[in-house]
Amino acid sequence: MVATLVVIILLASVAGIYVVIPLFSPPTVKPKRVGEYSKWHRLQEQKTAVLQNLHDLDLEYQMGKIGEADYQELRQKLKAEAASVLSALDQVQQHQQWDSWIETEVRQRRQRSPGDGSIAESPTFEMNEDTPLTCTNCNHTNPPHAKFCSTCGTSLAQPTCPQCGASYKIGDNFCNQCGTPLTEKASSS
Repeated sequence: MVATLVVIILLASVAGIYVVIPLFSPPTVKPKRVGEYSKWHRLQEQKTAVLQNLHDLDLEYQMGKIGEADYQELRQKLKAEAASVLSALDQVQQHQQWDSWIETEVRQRRQRSPGDGSIAESPTFEMNEDTPLTCTNCNHTNPPHAKFCSTCGTSLAQPTCPQCGASYKIGDNFCNQCGTPLTEKASSS
C-alpha cells in the first residue's frame, strides 16, 4: 500500500515537472522550412491532387454520374490547372539547379587561394542533396533522396568518372572535369 502510494506520488511529480519546465524555459523557435525545396513539395502535392481529380472525373463520367457538358467543362479546368502546376514545377526546378550551380562555383572559388595561378574552370553543374531528381527513362520528377524512380523503378544513381569522381550524364563520351574518355563500362557504374 505504501509502495503504491510512493509510486503514484513519484509519477505525479515527474508528470508535473514535465508540464512545468516548458513554462519557465526560454521559448525555442524552430525555423520554418521555407524556400524552393518546400515549394517543390507543395507543387508535387498539387500535381498529384490534380491528376487524381482528373482520374476521378473520368471514372464518374464513365459511370454516368456526370453529364457530357459538365464533364468537358471540368476536364478543361483541371487540365489548365495541371498545366500551370507543371509549369511552376519546371520553374522551381530550374531555379534550384541554378542555385546549386552558383553555390558549387562559389565554394570552389573560395577553396582556391588567391594568387595560386589557377585558371578559372568552365562552369559545371553538380546536384546538391536538395535538388529533385528527374528519371532518365520516363522524365518523372522524384524527391531529392530517392534511389529509384517511383513511376518506372529505374535507378536514379548518378554515374561518376572513374578518374576524378565527377558526376556526368549517361551518354556523355568524355568527363567534363578531367577529359577522361567514358567507356560503356564506366557509364554503367
